[in-house]
Amino acid sequence: MKEPRKVRWNVLAAIEYVCANTMERQLKYENTSKMQKCLEHLKSYFGGINETQVIILCGLLFINFKKDRDMTISKFFAISPLTYLQHNKEIEELSKRNLVTVSITDAGHSYSFNEDIIRSILRNQEIIIIKKKYDSVSFTKVIRDIIDTSWKEHDRKMRESYDFEIKNLDIPFVKNINDCIKSHEDRYCLYTLCYYYTHGWVAELQTLFLGVYDSTLGPRNMELMITGKHKLYKNGFIDFVQKGNVIDSTITITDKTKQIYLGEKAYLYEPKLDEKSLILPDTIVSKKLFYSQENQNQINMLYSSLSKENLSNIQNGLKAKGFPTGICILLYGAPGTGKTESVYQIAKATNREIIHVDISQTKSCWLGESERLIQKIFDDYKNMCQKLKLNGKNDYPILLFNEADAIIQKRTEFRGGGAEKTENAMQNILLENLEKFDGIMIATTNLEINMDAAFERRFLYKIKFENPTIEAKTAIWQSKLNWLPDEQAKQLASEYNFSGGEIDNVVRKATMEEILNGSKVTMNRLEELCNSEKLISSNSGRKMGFCM
Repeated sequence: MKEPRKVRWNVLAAIEYVCANTMERQLKYENTSKMQKCLEHLKSYFGGINETQVIILCGLLFINFKKDRDMTISKFFAISPLTYLQHNKEIEELSKRNLVTVSITDAGHSYSFNEDIIRSILRNQEIIIIKKKYDSVSFTKVIRDIIDTSWKEHDRKMRESYDFEIKNLDIPFVKNINDCIKSHEDRYCLYTLCYYYTHGWVAELQTLFLGVYDSTLGPRNMELMITGKHKLYKNGFIDFVQKGNVIDSTITITDKTKQIYLGEKAYLYEPKLDEKSLILPDTIVSKKLFYSQENQNQINMLYSSLSKENLSNIQNGLKAKGFPTGICILLYGAPGTGKTESVYQIAKATNREIIHVDISQTKSCWLGESERLIQKIFDDYKNMCQKLKLNGKNDYPILLFNEADAIIQKRTEFRGGGAEKTENAMQNILLENLEKFDGIMIATTNLEINMDAAFERRFLYKIKFENPTIEAKTAIWQSKLNWLPDEQAKQLASEYNFSGGEIDNVVRKATMEEILNGSKVTMNRLEELCNSEKLISSNSGRKMGFCM
């Protein structure tokens, strides 16, 4: 960096002259030509500040150089502290420009100066302040460090946070949040949560709120959060990770806040889905499935449509003609007919990940929580797709609602019950998201007769898994017990109306006995295992209800 230029006039003398003509004059002065000349010089020297700011700054510099502990800025100008506070905006502007640093101590406000400024004044050189550049993440770290300093009084923490905040309004994130959120404490709560998010942490509601809000406002704000009335929650800035009571609830920032905070870099901080929710295609074991001819044709069509080579072309064509681009599929039929396994094999063949939705995890006793969890499923899926696109991939994962009976069933007539209201609200959210869905969604159900009619048109494909023919069941038995003679496989297929899942159970038990005894089971033993498979059966254990 080049050496600062010398100033042609005497900076220290100009400051001294202004101080001499304003001391104990209540921020007033005699309007002489020399005074005007000094003020104009100093206004320019300090970066274009106004006249009042020059006078206050000169007074603060006088106190700094004099080092008189009994001298306050109010005494210097012979005004009351309340009168001085009327010029708080001027002080804020000086602080924002990094000309003075304001701190709160037990004795009140204190002021200090950057060493670069003092050095420049004493050397009669132009002021060059090298401002430390903060981005949104490093900014939130400083705020978090101030808030987490437990020994500092609440007012002092708030003032230090505010001073640091106004100095960094050039950061788009800070400016945006400052414009949107008027409460200091609410902003600092949000800044702290942002910092936690980029470090993979969630915040305990009680700990964070008691650290940010004062002793009287903390409990009140926690109550507002639990009841869904807190402004940060209502306006979509923060959300629950786990909702319980005040003590065990945890919170984090929403996708809306992540975009304001991180912008295009938001995907870099997206947490991975847990292993239970995310099924990778490499972990799926290839299996040969047996369908009726009609089902086979439909499944082949899905394999073709969802292949990476074809899906992009299909979606572009749909979009060009004004159609929705999402592919929503319903597989329905009795339990054990291969609906879920078909989804796995489609994912395996098309090399797509599966995001498995556990419907039971969306049910909550807390008002509004179930609806939030359903919406979060679609938000998380959308974010995952956006992350893949930013990485140059267009590999839509499959969003799987397995055994979706509980959420796509016929809506109940609302009679004032909380459970009915919640169920209907969840279904409305699901319907809205299916309407604008962009990706691949597959739902399976055993009870399609109970499905609400509003869902029917949302599913582009509706595939019923029909009862298999005797030939198909024979092939299933032979695929699982390749040592079984054709005539015995056909006999089992004819006499037992088992689903593929039930045949699996019989074969597993036969395999266990083979391992224990060292020899394959006999046909008589297979029939015994078949007869014991159904909990409720006819006397012969045969011709039991079956749907493939």
